[in-house]
Amino acid sequence: MQIDFFEEFPTKENLEKLKLVDWKCTVYLASPSLKKFREIEKEVKKMNKRVSCGYWPVLRKSEGYWLSYYSKRKALLRIIKELNRNKKRLVLLWDFEKPLFAPYLFITELINKEKNKKLISNFFKKARKHNIMIHLCEPSLRLKVSCDKRIVMAYSSLSLFPSFSLRKKIQQIKKLKNSSIALGCIARGILRIEPRISIARLEQDLSIVSKAGIKNAVIYRLGGLNKSYLTIIKKFL
Repeated sequence: MQIDFFEEFPTKENLEKLKLVDWKCTVYLASPSLKKFREIEKEVKKMNKRVSCGYWPVLRKSEGYWLSYYSKRKALLRIIKELNRNKKRLVLLWDFEKPLFAPYLFITELINKEKNKKLISNFFKKARKHNIMIHLCEPSLRLKVSCDKRIVMAYSSLSLFPSFSLRKKIQQIKKLKNSSIALGCIARGILRIEPRISIARLEQDLSIVSKAGIKNAVIYRLGGLNKSYLTIIKKFL
């Protein structure tokens, strides 16, 4: 199984965990701009040549943080404008989640929802022209757009019925040609309240995913990697 990582906070401390990674993998790095991502990517390459980087654009919290139809339109335009100037091959993680940090956007951006929907859809259609491969990450498979890979979030540490939820999402993604599942959390995220998954639960999740024939899993997030989690992960590589 191919096991990759998200890193929402690509600080020096968190990126130091790359020293534990001795297999080829992709790390999706959160960044407010493509320019900043390229700078971080250079540092990652110096640290570990086995690792490939994916750009995970995030907005200001007041703009919606994640990239959905309810995100601030100016922010979406800013991100897409920069991406449309891209020339070098780029793996782009599009994190399609609702603006939990700015719920007022559900009202203020309602007028822009259809325009944002069209904007995102058109960008996805033309991404290949800009040498961009889109990996769409979402809690479900509701977004009807064309992309290179779909990553469905199935974080057991956030679920009341982890095995049931995980198996249900596996059944969904098995119908797709190029799909992956996101597991975790092995570290807290932007909400700061995310419980960490236990060692035993991570092993159980990876076992369920492996037996289902899923070829790729993405773990949230790199900064939480330690020797205990690493021992479990290596069983499934």
